[in-house]
Amino acid sequence: RTRELNLRAPLERMAEQTGGLALRGTSTVSDLTRSVVDDAYTGYSLGFEAPDPPDGKSHAVELSLRGAKGKLRYPRAFLSKDDVTRRREQTLAALLVGGDNPYEIGLETGGLEKDALGKALLPVTVFVPVRHMALSPSGGNRVTDLTLEVVVQGPDGNVVVAQEHPIPVRIPADKLEQAMAAVFPVRMKLGVVPGRNRIAVGIWDGSSPNASFVTTTVDGPAL
Repeated sequence: RTRELNLRAPLERMAEQTGGLALRGTSTVSDLTRSVVDDAYTGYSLGFEAPDPPDGKSHAVELSLRGAKGKLRYPRAFLSKDDVTRRREQTLAALLVGGDNPYEIGLETGGLEKDALGKALLPVTVFVPVRHMALSPSGGNRVTDLTLEVVVQGPDGNVVVAQEHPIPVRIPADKLEQAMAAVFPVRMKLGVVPGRNRIAVGIWDGSSPNASFVTTTVDGPAL
């Protein structure tokens, strides 16, 4: 009985805080299914104005019924995420469920190296085709500002590296036609750990809402 309560309590607490419903196996499958269906079709969608700009903090949410009886279920808080947090979470998600690659970016890795302290470094090159960039005229150039997010996840699931790099792109207008057939390389060295390391790279174009993701897996140094 105690073990059952210990397992149930965190599930119920998480459901309450996020506006969900914790269903336990105390009824028949049809009863549980009916509860899910009823819950999906009996709700309201409410909105509120979040802090602008995002402040990166958790904010409490409180709803109440006026002149009616009932039980409310809703998320008790929301996190006002800044752009850096959102990009990092999207890049991490690409490791789990994959991601679209509309910019057709490429990813190559080199042989392992060591830094001055003997830690393993992995040379990585990301290739961004110029033809997919949203370039804008600026003086005698065509310009855009890319943002590159890179995440390395170790074999235990922990994040080993999480970096963001702003990448300004400036192409002379008279070289644009030639540049359209080229790729823009971004080179870096990432720390890796023993075992299988999973790498995800996300690219955002400052002139476009789209993002592109690519992933790979590499073996870290031997123990």
